[in-house]
Amino acid sequence: MATTFSSARQSVLNISLLWLGSLASAATVFLSQIVLARQLSPGGYGDLAAAIAAVNLLSPLAGFGIQGFWLNVFGSEGWGAVRWIYPSIRFLVLSSLLALVLLYGWAVLGSHNGSSRQLVCLLLPLVAAYPLTEVVTCKLQIEERYSSLALWQLAPNLARLILLVIMAIATSSNLEAAKVAEAYSFVAVGIFITGSFQVMAMARGRLALKGHAEEQSPQASIVPKINYRLSSIDVVRQAWPYGMSGIFYIVYYQSDIILLELLAGDKAAGAYNVAFVIMMGVYLLPNAIYQRFLLPKFHRWEKSNVELSLRIYRAGNGVMLALGVLTTCTLLMLIPWLIPVCFGVHYQDAIGPLTILAFCAPVRFLASGVEVHLFNQKNVRRMCFYMGIVAVTNLVINLLLIPHYGTKGAAAATLLTEITLLGLSLIGVRKYVFGSNSWKAGSL
Repeated sequence: MATTFSSARQSVLNISLLWLGSLASAATVFLSQIVLARQLSPGGYGDLAAAIAAVNLLSPLAGFGIQGFWLNVFGSEGWGAVRWIYPSIRFLVLSSLLALVLLYGWAVLGSHNGSSRQLVCLLLPLVAAYPLTEVVTCKLQIEERYSSLALWQLAPNLARLILLVIMAIATSSNLEAAKVAEAYSFVAVGIFITGSFQVMAMARGRLALKGHAEEQSPQASIVPKINYRLSSIDVVRQAWPYGMSGIFYIVYYQSDIILLELLAGDKAAGAYNVAFVIMMGVYLLPNAIYQRFLLPKFHRWEKSNVELSLRIYRAGNGVMLALGVLTTCTLLMLIPWLIPVCFGVHYQDAIGPLTILAFCAPVRFLASGVEVHLFNQKNVRRMCFYMGIVAVTNLVINLLLIPHYGTKGAAAATLLTEITLLGLSLIGVRKYVFGSNSWKAGSL
């Protein structure tokens, strides 16, 4: 009993650490958005938001699912998964180059004005930094170094905020969107260098893998243990469902901003981005619990402790749903003064879409505890299919609603697609993971 209590207390402390790290990171993002909203013109803010959304849309091509694949393979294979490191690094390099070429092509051919084209080009270093951010995050997760993970999440956003504040103080007039993009790229270069050292250390066998017998670890170096017959193509075969899931996720979360800029103008994109940033802060808690803390453990328990996974699934669903409803009620009370006080009266148009997006909270909180059980090697292709359906649905609804309802139409499209994804995930977990037991009442 004492051991169980100690373990539960440590889990709560670790989750709290991750959540507080995420909260601090989100706070820096939120403050950065406030600085940008007040220092940039509404049009410039919208252009920058759309350029960042384009970068975020193509960045998952760099690495293309490596983080999800590594979490799964290290959870299921333990130390045997080190054989995937070198071919994965080769794949990281090739996929990053492809993503950079595609984003540059988007900047030249897809941007509808010169300002957007310039901003996308200036933000290219963010694409190179993205896969290293994901890989280092994975490394810290499987090592269960939660304090380092919290700092790794916080560092880039804090660095951006510091640079923005310095620029705002040093500039007598308003900031230029291009200067902001340059500052973001400067931070991305730092992430790239730091992440490269971490990946090289991992390639040399410096890995403190948790949850697997220490005596099975490589003795001196992983190099003699590597199966050189594995190639980058082998990595693609295993990682592509995770990569496509990431692409689909970005499509139905960030395509709204790009479509709003194209169909409704940069001011509409800026207003919606304010609402979007607030909701991203709301989603930090379920993300810390399931994606950062529990996901690596679920991969380990997939074969060895299914009963524990089921108990957490049952209890977690009830807790997440209750927290989501509470969050929606809180948001609805705060929205009328939150946006004008924090972002200024120029962004009053964000109140409408945020009021609609607030109802996404219970859906997303519950979905976080459901869909995580489908991101294993057995079911990830099925989850990828579900997310593909949701991404296409989101695009279609956006194209139908944005021309008539603007930002409120984009918010409604997000709410409808969130409900669709939750429904598909619930069906998938019941049919392919836990069976009829998944919908029975239970507790920890």
